[in-house]
Amino acid sequence: MKKNILLLSYLPIVIVFTISVAFFIFLYFAFEDNIDKELKLTQEKVINLEKRYLKKSVKDFKQTFSLFKISIYERTQDDLAEFLKYLIKHTDLHTLKLDGDDIIAGEIPQNIKFNYVIENNKFVILKHGECEYLVYFTNLGKKVYLAGINKKIIDSFVLEKIISYLDKINKNNPSYIALGKILTFTPDKNGNFGYLFYMPPNLKSKEGMILSVNKPDVKGNYFREEYFNCLKKGKSCFVSYYFENPKTGKVEKKVSYYSLLHEYNLSILKGIYESQIKQELKNKIDYVVRQFKNFFILSIVIYILVFIIFMFFFVPFINRTKSDLIKEYEGLISKLKNQYYYDELTHLPNRNKLFEDMEKFKGLIVFDIDNFSTINEIYGFEFGNEILKKVKEKFRAYKYFYRVGSDEFAIGYPHQINGFELKNVLNMSFEYNNIDINYEIGGSNIKERLFQTAEMAMKMAKKNKLKYLLYDEKIEKSQKEKFNKIQSLHHALKEKKVFPYYQCIVDKDGKICKYEALMRVEVDGKIISPFAFMDLIKEANIYHDFSKIMIEKVFEDSKKIDVPVSINLSFEDIVNREINELIFSLLEKQGGENIVFEVLESESIKNFDMVKEFIVKVKSYNAQIAIDDFGSGYSNFVNILDLNPDIIKIDASIIKNLNNEKYRKIVELIVEFAKNFNIKTVAEFVSDEEKFLILSYLGIDEYQGFYFCEPIELSL
Repeated sequence: MKKNILLLSYLPIVIVFTISVAFFIFLYFAFEDNIDKELKLTQEKVINLEKRYLKKSVKDFKQTFSLFKISIYERTQDDLAEFLKYLIKHTDLHTLKLDGDDIIAGEIPQNIKFNYVIENNKFVILKHGECEYLVYFTNLGKKVYLAGINKKIIDSFVLEKIISYLDKINKNNPSYIALGKILTFTPDKNGNFGYLFYMPPNLKSKEGMILSVNKPDVKGNYFREEYFNCLKKGKSCFVSYYFENPKTGKVEKKVSYYSLLHEYNLSILKGIYESQIKQELKNKIDYVVRQFKNFFILSIVIYILVFIIFMFFFVPFINRTKSDLIKEYEGLISKLKNQYYYDELTHLPNRNKLFEDMEKFKGLIVFDIDNFSTINEIYGFEFGNEILKKVKEKFRAYKYFYRVGSDEFAIGYPHQINGFELKNVLNMSFEYNNIDINYEIGGSNIKERLFQTAEMAMKMAKKNKLKYLLYDEKIEKSQKEKFNKIQSLHHALKEKKVFPYYQCIVDKDGKICKYEALMRVEVDGKIISPFAFMDLIKEANIYHDFSKIMIEKVFEDSKKIDVPVSINLSFEDIVNREINELIFSLLEKQGGENIVFEVLESESIKNFDMVKEFIVKVKSYNAQIAIDDFGSGYSNFVNILDLNPDIIKIDASIIKNLNNEKYRKIVELIVEFAKNFNIKTVAEFVSDEEKFLILSYLGIDEYQGFYFCEPIELSL
């Protein structure tokens, strides 16, 4: 009995001890499970942050590349100037000489017309033979001299410099920048489209490796095909794949951002191994877990030794230990949240924080710094960073102030805003190092879409050259109407409801000798003319898709019409690669004997040489060329003759004013000019018999207008 009583006396202690041990075990696993959940959430947020960093790094590298190139071109141009001075002073330059294909120098013969372009608004690139040269001109009286160097040599030097720069920043950096050379956007039968042009120092052995859309990574992912198709469309993208980590030597999952440097056909990529992110977070979490385990083991040992005597005094120590661990854990989470919610440069809350705080606001202002990218290009990024810090200082009195983009900021208001708040922001402009820092400002009170509408107002202010703009119901209605119209046009494009309407062109006897094809689109059951949709399809970047359908349908109709059919082409159509290829594909199939291309004579023709090249080529298929709206632009007669047209269509603004003697004189001048060079004349917008008789008297060859017929859909 005595023994049983003794055993019973220990029973409460055993029960308490057992419960305590169970509690410790539960606490340990609950803490570990909580850490795992938080780790996964934090990893996802940090990976998204790293993606933004990758995108920004590639954008910064492209800007650096551009600065390298401009700097080298400028130095080369200066050297060419000195070289030409030396040649003129010490040699007898009477002819234009080539030193192989590398150097061109000498006096320019007066009977030679050079083919050249202006690059970056400052560098003259001369096309001579099969080569392009960066050249410098000097004019000495009646003689003009030039000196030039093959552009390939300079570009090669630019690439050498950029590779040297990459070697420095990529050294021992697993998140390196690499370059691929795109040789073609039409892979061969093996899927080959290029090769690895540059890799960091520790992966140089991989340079020259063939890039193929048919070659997967070790997990069977055809990631090269994915980013190749992205670059082919002129876009940038993120791609995930498995690749060898140079730091660990293992094949690991990598997320890379791809972008295309068009001028050199280089694909730029910068990536990060997910293991880097996970390992850094895991190391920090492991430290917390190790600390917890150490405290846990120590607590158990001490608890066993002094449980009976110090049981009631030991509980506070456990609580204190738990509190320290939680504080350390919370400190780690707080640090990670700070990286997610705050801008590294200015320490202002960022876009993520703004979206989280958005429920607090009834009004929002968004603004960016006027011409900030130009300031960065001229004065450098460090100078730009100082401006961003100054902006923070200027707005330090605002409670809810955010940096939401490179040079874009936002201010949240708990009340609805008006022009007063917008003017206050405008008045916060300042001067820094003799440079005026101004803003482009937009505001909104649309609660459900504060940020989107404020940003839209800022962009509209910039487009309309306003200081600021507050988004309102009128803008909302306008945007919705515009959106609905664009959607309707997209639908019409998808259904190919784009039709050619034909207006007759007659000779002086009234006989139909040609038709002009005019675009019409069916929207919501109504046929509309280009005046109602042309600006919209250009803004929506679908203008060329409409042009392609129109050209295809006119070519098809021309097979069934017994007189020539004319197609209107803008300068944008002529220089568009897809439309260009389509036109010559159709000309190759059916010839151009029944086709006239009408080219607008206006200031929109920015490169007469490109238009000339197009005209020469289409004429080789026996197609004719008409200069449309002649007299509306700024081109002179010499330029027009240089295009070698078959037909000149006199602009409507001249025909409408025939009652004015000045305009009749202009028509007489055009007719005389055209007849001297065997060019036919067409008068557009002939609306009545009086104009027809006057134009006949003036010697016009052909006529077009409502007096003869309106545009109709021909029954073919």
